[in-house]
Parts: sequence; structure tokens; C-alpha cells
Amino acid sequence: MYYIEFEDHVVLGTSPESLIRVKGESVIATPTEGAYPRGETKNEDLENERKLYNHEGIRQSHAVLVRAIQQELQSICFRDSVQVMEAMRIQRSKKALHMTTRVEGKLLPMLHALDVLAATISPLSAPKLPHTAGNFGALGFIGFNGHLDFALTGQSIVVKQDTMHLQATITVTKYTNVQNVLHQVQEEEQAFLQLLVNNGG
Repeated sequence: MYYIEFEDHVVLGTSPESLIRVKGESVIATPTEGAYPRGETKNEDLENERKLYNHEGIRQSHAVLVRAIQQELQSICFRDSVQVMEAMRIQRSKKALHMTTRVEGKLLPMLHALDVLAATISPLSAPKLPHTAGNFGALGFIGFNGHLDFALTGQSIVVKQDTMHLQATITVTKYTNVQNVLHQVQEEEQAFLQLLVNNGG
């Protein structure tokens, strides 16, 4: 979760997906592609996990994303150090199940954490929000010790003066069912807006 105050606006939100992390010589990416709603019971949760894990289209789309991340890491890490540590693991957030993979590599000694960020964030394109400064795809920090941690701003809110902008980003590959994903995003946005109405927003 993040809440950042800028000079004339505030950005807040939450994301299940880390874009990239750098800790010492280790570069860690956890691409997330594929989601399924949580079940209302433990058994439904387990059944939905099984459906997500066995969904052929999601697995293919996820594999495409993981290969792209591996190629990115090979440009900034020792090539033979880039490895998939945890493949297609199902993680739970409050309202959804997510398929994630952990990819790690060893950073080339002549590079800095900023080089890692530049290599991984360059393909991202963010939605254009009118009259805001919230046109970005990731947020995070860079420490004085060289550590870096950035998360994708999958769903975020930009508040400027008395106007709130809600933005959502999705990852799309040739295997993605775009209509299904857009429908899911719209449902989540409507639920959020209803939550605001219920609380006097």
C-alpha cells in the first residue's frame, strides 16, 4: 500500500504486484498475471485456486510475461544467474487470487539500482489522466544503500484539489481475454465507488 503527498496532489493505492526489487546484488521480480475471485468459503477458495492454476489461457499468458521479465533481467544481470525460483504460485489478496512467479538474477557490477528500474519500467505505458500528475505505472523508493523497491500502480487514486481520479492498469499478452479483464476492473471500480457513496464520499 502507498500514500504519497506531492506539492499539489496526493497519490494513494494498493497493488498485489511488485515491479522490481534490488537488495545488494540480487534483482528480484515477481510478475503477476492471472486473477480469480476469492471464494466465500474455504472450499470455494481452494476450488477457485485450482481453476486459476489449471486455466490454460492464463498459464500461457503468464508464461509470456515471465519470459519477457527474464529477458529484461538478462540485460542487467549475469545471464546465467537469472532463474525462476517460484513458478506460477497462487497468492491471496483480500478479494482475489493471483498467479505470481518469482524471478531472480545477480546484478552486473557496473550497474546501479536505477539501471534496473530503467530496464524494467520502460515498456510500461500509463493511462492519460486529464489535469493530473498521476501519469505513471509504478511507485517505490530507492535507499541510500542502493536498495530499491517499486510496485506497479495497478489501481491507484490521484487526488488533486477537490477531484479524485481512479486509474487501473492491466497487463495484456496475446493470450489475455481483454473483455473479461476489463469487466473485472469495471466491477471493482463500481464496488469502490459504491463504498465511497456508502461512507458519504
